[in-house]
Amino acid sequence: MNPAETKAHTAPARSHFRCLHRLRVRWAEVDMQKIVFNAHYLMYADTAMGEYWRQLAVPYEAGMKALGGELYVKKATVEYHASAQLDDVLDVGLRCERIGNSSL
Repeated sequence: MNPAETKAHTAPARSHFRCLHRLRVRWAEVDMQKIVFNAHYLMYADTAMGEYWRQLAVPYEAGMKALGGELYVKKATVEYHASAQLDDVLDVGLRCERIGNSSL
């Protein structure tokens, strides 16, 4: 086994995130094992992204028009450390690490 895989996961400090969006796992998001179906984690990130723009006080549609473009997800990767279950409360953290100056 890879040594990196055996290390315990340490979550980043909450202070490392500009936006924290709290949500509760709903019945429609879990499978027969009562854990969140994998695809929903990306939906949680997308929902938190909308909240990120709200917290910046920039409505998404108006912000994109002012910036003259749109945001696109070029790549999305999810690394699982534990399953979220029905009725769990999750804090989804977002931050911008880098802004480049080139397009896709």
